[in-house]
Amino acid sequence: MGRTLNLLKVADVTHREIGEAYVEHLSDFEDGVLAAAAKAANCDYIITRNTRDFKGSSVQAITPKNFLKKHFPRQWF
Repeated sequence: MGRTLNLLKVADVTHREIGEAYVEHLSDFEDGVLAAAAKAANCDYIITRNTRDFKGSSVQAITPKNFLKKHFPRQWF
């Protein structure tokens, strides 16, 4: 787990992100909260197996497999 956390940034969720979730206009409120938190934390990606739910998000959603391929092509595949 420690190595994984060194590679990723975990975004905080505060009152502000809950309010911003409505601005994201995603079909699912919880996904909007994730997108708002990722935006507030200046994340490059939202890593998820369900990228379809984040279409229209201000932060690009990417699958774990595609993230690993993009950033560690020789180590993982």
